[in-house]
Amino acid sequence: AWDALLQDFFEITNPGFMDMPYILLPNGCPTLVFVLRSDRPGCYLCGPLTKARRVHIPANGILFCVRFKVGSMHWFGTKAPAVSADRAAPLHRCFLNADVLLGQLCSAGSFQERCEVVLQDLEQRGAKGYCADPLIQTCMEAIHKKRGTGRVGELAGVISRSERFLSRTFRAAT
Repeated sequence: AWDALLQDFFEITNPGFMDMPYILLPNGCPTLVFVLRSDRPGCYLCGPLTKARRVHIPANGILFCVRFKVGSMHWFGTKAPAVSADRAAPLHRCFLNADVLLGQLCSAGSFQERCEVVLQDLEQRGAKGYCADPLIQTCMEAIHKKRGTGRVGELAGVISRSERFLSRTFRAAT
């Protein structure tokens, strides 16, 4: 039921006494990033990454991330377009009660519990019924089939549209 919207979940734990740097690699996916720590936890919506970004995991903290499928940025609503590629914004700009979600994640005892908390929250926000744009899905399948080596012109031919249309569509989606 979540296949159209969610890519995956992951978390990195820093059991040390100093901040730990971590590199988020480019992936084209919008990502919810939660910094879970006893003092000053935070939550952010990050646009698709086109280049590597360094984040710092606080001492005795957890970096918990939820990646969404490419092209799903519009699900976040009208405030999400302000978050473009390689940019991030506090989650409360597009999620009402983001602080409640953050509190639940901080008190969850395991990775599995955190995943369940996020799924329940997304379901309450109507995400379970999300349907991806069929044009973007067709393009993504063609890109995966070619292992990312195809040309834009070839992709445009697959969907019977112009390269310009394809470029505008993906720019709007990401």
